[in-house]
Amino acid sequence: MKDIVKKISTHIMIQAILAILFGLFLILFPQTTTMAMIYLLAGFLAVIGIISLISYGRNKGESNFVDSDLIAGIFQLLIALVMFIFPKTVAAVFSLLLGILVMLNGVLNMMRGLEIKKYGGRNWITILILNIIITIGGLIIIINPFASTVTFVLILGILLVAKGIADLVSYFLFTNTVKKEQ
Repeated sequence: MKDIVKKISTHIMIQAILAILFGLFLILFPQTTTMAMIYLLAGFLAVIGIISLISYGRNKGESNFVDSDLIAGIFQLLIALVMFIFPKTVAAVFSLLLGILVMLNGVLNMMRGLEIKKYGGRNWITILILNIIITIGGLIIIINPFASTVTFVLILGILLVAKGIADLVSYFLFTNTVKKEQ
């Protein structure tokens, strides 16, 4: 039993330290992290694009299925190239799409709040106010999408640090409880 407790507590401690370290990296370098993720994805697409082209070259003419390797390889390499050349634009496009979805969701829910009012519901004003805030948040993301992406990475870093601290607290509470019971 003592070995299992030690393994569990060691695992919790390692997980906590890694979460804190990774979170701090995201907090200290949110732009670098965002760009690195885009470059890693672009590199991945380039590699699988090259593999698709090699597969096409080796198996050309054997079936129509192989021809899809040519199309896939070219497409993957083109996307990778665009990501390497315009990484900030790629990050902004992801955020822009997210901003549009958030804004549309806010507007639709505002309409639902007004419907609730129409049918005599009491909490319609709360729903309306919350969704006005959500809609404004979506607009902010649309207006400055790259900054929104960096902010998301920053918030993710803060959450990871908080998770790591919570894991450390759990570790110390767990080990102290086990020591008291022994």
